Amino acid sequence: MTAEEIFAGESENIEFKNEIPVKSEKYMKTVVAFANGKGGKLTETDTARERIQKVGKNQLLSWKLLMERDGVCHPTNGYLLLNGDTAEFSDAAIQCAVFKGTVRDIFITRKEFTGAIYEQIEDAYNFVLQHIDLGSRIEGIGRQDYYELPVKTIREMISNAVCHRSYLTPGKIQVALFDDRLEVTSPGMLD
Repeated sequence: MTAEEIFAGESENIEFKNEIPVKSEKYMKTVVAFANGKGGKLTETDTARERIQKVGKNQLLSWKLLMERDGVCHPTNGYLLLNGDTAEFSDAAIQCAVFKGTVRDIFITRKEFTGAIYEQIEDAYNFVLQHIDLGSRIEGIGRQDYYELPVKTIREMISNAVCHRSYLTPGKIQVALFDDRLEVTSPGMLD
């Protein structure tokens, strides 16, 4: 998608929202931070059109989400991954599974998530939350719910796997939930 197409507005493939849903604001900040190695910032405006214009061509070029060649802007791989255009990246997915016991012999359920990488993070995170135990404690007159694993750690593990994976190395990110642990593996090696 070129910058001109972005500024053209909504179509069957693009929809602008007047406000960021509360549930996804945290993840959108993570995505912007991923795109901008120095950290990202989202600003609220009155309309989606104004918001998209605030992140203009120059900002997308500085984030290296667009590249200019012969006066024409072209999306980078980062832009495609953030936008969910993963046809060129067949391994840009997260595979999640729940295994019986402590080895990968028998799985109870599994699911693969594709699309925009920030949606994959959200979907994998929710998959884990749905398959771990939720307990509660009575504190004073109120009840405090808690998961068996720290939820911030779960999100961080999955986000790190997506942000630091190598898209040059074949394989998909794997989230494996066992009776005694959660494993998140990401293709590629640390350089």
